[in-house]
Amino acid sequence: MPSLNLILETSELERDRQVGHFDSLDTKSGVVLGFSGVVAAVAFNAAQPFRGFAYLASLAAAALATASFWPRRLPAVRPSRLRDYLMAADRITRLVLIDTYVGMLDEVRGQLATKSRRLKLAMILLALAGAASAIGEVVR
Repeated sequence: MPSLNLILETSELERDRQVGHFDSLDTKSGVVLGFSGVVAAVAFNAAQPFRGFAYLASLAAAALATASFWPRRLPAVRPSRLRDYLMAADRITRLVLIDTYVGMLDEVRGQLATKSRRLKLAMILLALAGAASAIGEVVR
């Protein structure tokens, strides 16, 4: 199995990239959550119906930003399970690790897609809330 090491390294790099993407989405979700509160506070003086729309859109954006923090549980290799392969050939252990990584990468890919969709929708709602708040201020 000449490419076993390359596949294992590539799987480990992809795993690291996915973990970084998770952290990035969480950071962005926190920013959207913070700005949702700011937009709701700014909308306080806006004229109706813009104030109500800005409040609702801000609340929905905050809820989606909070929801995008979940799911957060990442599958991981349990080192205690590797003890079962202490006496196995190196290539067998590497192959088992590759299979484990492939399963984990597939599972996390779905979680990342869910988090990304929630965050995108939260950002759209936040933009609408900001626009409604600004228009409500101008109208007032």
